[in-house]
Amino acid sequence: MTSTMETVAEPLSSHDAVMWHLESVSPMHTLKVAVVDPTRRGNPLTLADVQWAIAANLDHYPRARQKVMPIPGRRGGLQWVEDPALDLARHLDAQIVAAPGGRHELDAALGALAERRLPLDRPLWHVTLLDGLEGGRQAVVLRIHHAVTDGAGAAAAFEGFTTDEPRGDMRPVPEPPSHGFATAAAVRERIVALSREVRTTVADSRTGKAFRASAEHLPPPGFVAYRDTFLIGSLGARRECATGSLPLADFRAVGKATGTTINGVLHAVLAGALRTERLRRGEDPTRPLIAAFGIALDDPDAPRRWWGNNITPTYVALYTGEADPLERLRRTAGSAHEGVELCRVAGANLASRIAIHAPRFPSVFIRAFKDRITSPAHLVTANVRGPAARRWLGDCEVVEFYSLVSLQPPLAVNITTYSYAGEMRVGVMTIPDEFDDPRSVVEGMADSLRELVAATAASQAE
Repeated sequence: MTSTMETVAEPLSSHDAVMWHLESVSPMHTLKVAVVDPTRRGNPLTLADVQWAIAANLDHYPRARQKVMPIPGRRGGLQWVEDPALDLARHLDAQIVAAPGGRHELDAALGALAERRLPLDRPLWHVTLLDGLEGGRQAVVLRIHHAVTDGAGAAAAFEGFTTDEPRGDMRPVPEPPSHGFATAAAVRERIVALSREVRTTVADSRTGKAFRASAEHLPPPGFVAYRDTFLIGSLGARRECATGSLPLADFRAVGKATGTTINGVLHAVLAGALRTERLRRGEDPTRPLIAAFGIALDDPDAPRRWWGNNITPTYVALYTGEADPLERLRRTAGSAHEGVELCRVAGANLASRIAIHAPRFPSVFIRAFKDRITSPAHLVTANVRGPAARRWLGDCEVVEFYSLVSLQPPLAVNITTYSYAGEMRVGVMTIPDEFDDPRSVVEGMADSLRELVAATAASQAE
């Protein structure tokens, strides 16, 4: 099947190329999970329905029609090119989850999908329709390579391809995103911008180093994560997933009462959950854990992009040694705030800058030193803002939405939250050889949030 839209080859951005090359180390696809309720339409979704909807919207999402190919005559160069042999049937399948189709059965199915690599000789996505969920619900699971999009792009695309009210069909016909294919002028401008960035890298790095040295809650410059924790290890082929929901109103209430951002509250809640997990495992919780937290570098005034990568990590200290939930919130939220400010004053961190200029470097380095590699973090976190109200996929209500993100050694845990329709949707992916019970983190976050809400209320009463 081919599209009616004419396209030209487009070089991969440096950020996208980094994600592509990391596939040689570990599977780099993410999972976007939309749990839908087909009650209104009177009958469940079929694979034919899903294929029709995708075909009807191909012109609005060029990455769904493109594959990655080498640039002729340019060593290591990669480009997006139209796939003339695109066959949607090869990108679709249906499965039935095990009975009774509850949360554990859904999570088990997601873990199996996380283990299945995407073929690299075609467009980098695959959709699985999961039947058999409780209450007659279904799940549309998109496996999409990180080279195609990061969390911010995926969130914008989700809103673009769904509607705020039910429709008679599954073709919302969204406004095409403002960014498109690279022209020759755009490529030249990218080269100019790259040379400009090289000149400013040293100055920005010095600014960032000075900021980190004066920060109260951030890890010091040059920090390397200690390895004697269940969060660090080697990555095998297996994956475990867990999903869950936490009330967004509780995050807002704590944030309002303490003058803390939602992101700060989230990381404090996570610190409480990991404190419990460390105590259960006999670990010393007094040493803070470090989370690599992704921050989008997009211009907030620019139109939202639907694909591509433009993120950089900052580092948040999770003060698991603090038994008092309010003190844990103060210190962890302070670290999260300083981490965001670090990116504001210094831009992308040094590791991201190196990767931008040499996109193959991260994968080559990890492969060469996988048994001795050190990391500045113990786990990866992400916090994506989604729609405040429920969305519709045609005449099917999207009742839940989750994102589960790929892992890279030596980090064995990735925790992604996505706010949707008044809930914080939590998606956890782990390596079972190191951490075989990701559901304990989801449940621990629920307990930690309740503890923090109670402590905040008691403090206000005093």
